[in-house]
Amino acid sequence: MDLKKTRKLIIIGSPMIATLLSAYLTSVCPVSASFIPEDKAYGISLTLYSGLFVALFTGLDYLINWFIQQRTIIKVEFSANRPEFNKLELVHCDFNVDTATVYMKVKLAGYPNKFLQKEMKLMLPVQVAAQTIEKYSKYYEICTDKKSVTIDLEKLFNTEKTEVIDDSITLGFNVIKSDDEVHGFIETVIVGSKRKIMLEKNNLLFTK
Repeated sequence: MDLKKTRKLIIIGSPMIATLLSAYLTSVCPVSASFIPEDKAYGISLTLYSGLFVALFTGLDYLINWFIQQRTIIKVEFSANRPEFNKLELVHCDFNVDTATVYMKVKLAGYPNKFLQKEMKLMLPVQVAAQTIEKYSKYYEICTDKKSVTIDLEKLFNTEKTEVIDDSITLGFNVIKSDDEVHGFIETVIVGSKRKIMLEKNNLLFTK
């Protein structure tokens, strides 16, 4: 469930919903009391029900916003051959002869302790092999068969922080293809302790 979209829908729709529900309840179950004049009962009922629904929707909005603030998210945006990020859902990575470069912007949002003892693993198609780029190499490791890249999340932020972070960093590595034809995606997974982290990412497709 996308909480931000849900919250936006509630903010947009709640005034109309509250008005309709208030009018309906006023017609089927008006507030009555001995001290309320009969000719004022409808207006008072409508006002009371409207206030009730406004309070309910305000409380729901507060609750959803609280959940949004508690979320721990890793956002990964891939780019091919140059570190330019255009928020594309699908990025095509073409090879120059036999090589290409994968760039990614990694954003960590949430409480720092939830990123501890966590790694992000990028698994490559079998037709390509990863190679380090020196300026980024301290942030990740390439496995022996060069088919996956592992990023230690603790290297991407100051582990002494205790308040909510919203940190980002750009990383990159080279890939070399071993076949004439390549057609495959990078698979991205989070590994580590059981504290749940949401992963939001676009997709990168190697093509030739």
